[in-house]
Amino acid sequence: MEYTAFGEMFVEEHKNSNNSPYKFNAKELDEETGNYYYGARYYNPKWSVWLSVDPLAEKYPGWSPYNYTLNNPVRFTDPTGMVVEESQGPTDHWKLNDSGKLELIKKTDDDFNVFFDENGNKLFQTNEQSEELKSEEWEGKSDEYINKMKTVFIEIANEEEVYNTMEQRAEETGFDESIITLEQMKSVGNEYQDIGPILGVLDGIKEAPKWGVNPGSAAKSILQQAGKSIYKGSTGTDITKDVKNYANRAWQGIKDFATDFSNGTFMDYFILK
Repeated sequence: MEYTAFGEMFVEEHKNSNNSPYKFNAKELDEETGNYYYGARYYNPKWSVWLSVDPLAEKYPGWSPYNYTLNNPVRFTDPTGMVVEESQGPTDHWKLNDSGKLELIKKTDDDFNVFFDENGNKLFQTNEQSEELKSEEWEGKSDEYINKMKTVFIEIANEEEVYNTMEQRAEETGFDESIITLEQMKSVGNEYQDIGPILGVLDGIKEAPKWGVNPGSAAKSILQQAGKSIYKGSTGTDITKDVKNYANRAWQGIKDFATDFSNGTFMDYFILK
């Protein structure tokens, strides 16, 4: 697919029947109207205008609230339909689809990757410290953001095709490892996956009072004994000891990853509570 500077389709050819709805700037195209959905509003690439007023129009006095990228799409981008940003050039774009699987939706020649959720909202970019939780589209949605980030890393760790594609693209275009490496993304994905069941157990314990299983009750005692009798772990039948040991080890691994990831500041997004 090739586009004009403002996003109107110039050439579209397909080798197969798979026609992704995510096209210009990895945004979803409404086939019936020909408009793109950017989150805050819709964009018409044929007219090169937004279909509604910029929610942050006061930031751009003197400009029409319907203009796209201050009429300079080569220099600027507007990923949310609200704020103009300096264009960082083309890059490989990965998107979490509705099934929680990573899809490569755009190949380019830069040495970094950008990840989006199923709604086209940016999650993070591999060559810069993420500031996404401070952005408008994620305001008040930290839990959702964290879960999607964990899903990205787990997909990189689990899906061999995804990781192999990233490695191949890194060989073709290089890969900026100043913030994070492919191996680190895969490693933290494995950590999140391994600790997931433990977190589920801990969440269950935390929710126990809602089931009427109060501390010291006969029901809790029965559950504990049943758990010990069927559980076979690294220390025998002591699930409490295993949870503690493994959680500490996994947590240390994630903290080590965070130290490499921009001196640990990114860790604020992944606190395990």
